[in-house]
Amino acid sequence: MKQNLLFLAVFLLTGFVAQAQISVGLKGGVNLAKLEYSNDGLDSLNVSIDDKNVTGLIAGAVIEIGVVNHFAILGELNFIQKGTLQEFADGSDFIKSKATFNYLEVPILAKLSIGSEKLGAYLLAGPNFSYGLSGKSSVEINIGGTVDKEEQDLDWKDDEIKRTDFGLNFGAGLQFGLGNARIFTDARYNIGFTNLDDSNNNDNSSITHRGIALTAGVLFAL
Repeated sequence: MKQNLLFLAVFLLTGFVAQAQISVGLKGGVNLAKLEYSNDGLDSLNVSIDDKNVTGLIAGAVIEIGVVNHFAILGELNFIQKGTLQEFADGSDFIKSKATFNYLEVPILAKLSIGSEKLGAYLLAGPNFSYGLSGKSSVEINIGGTVDKEEQDLDWKDDEIKRTDFGLNFGAGLQFGLGNARIFTDARYNIGFTNLDDSNNNDNSSITHRGIALTAGVLFAL
């Protein structure tokens, strides 16, 4: 009985793959990243805090599996840079703190398309899973006109930062048919749900990723 059910499942899966429209391709672009802080303990200090985006790279491979007309599942394997830039100012004195994180990221997205094969638009939504590869942090301090700058490599364990990240992507894009290929460009907003603070200090603080990815690429039908 179990062998019959397994055979049936393999048969149905093989039939689905054979009927599915599969495309593969490459993409690249930039990620405008920052960190979201909650209960960071700085609200009571007499300083102004300016959170800015860090411009990072994103590049990877794409596979699109057409399920039904105008609906597909999109899977990607990306190298993506996330991070943040903070400036703390008190008069003419300031501190600039920058962090860049390099991740291997796997988004699994639902794709709803409208329009024709020649020219169309689409909506995207789905989760992403990231694993930290490396990173850098730097601090620049200007006190009384004296500037001091320090840079160091990130150590996930010693710096008490979680290496894995889970989030949600949603966005929209345009695609253009060109023979057997499709050129596409899209914009996505990423909300990280993982608290990156791994210090176990029990103060209810959290640090999560945010980002806007602007990319372009090409898909080839198999």
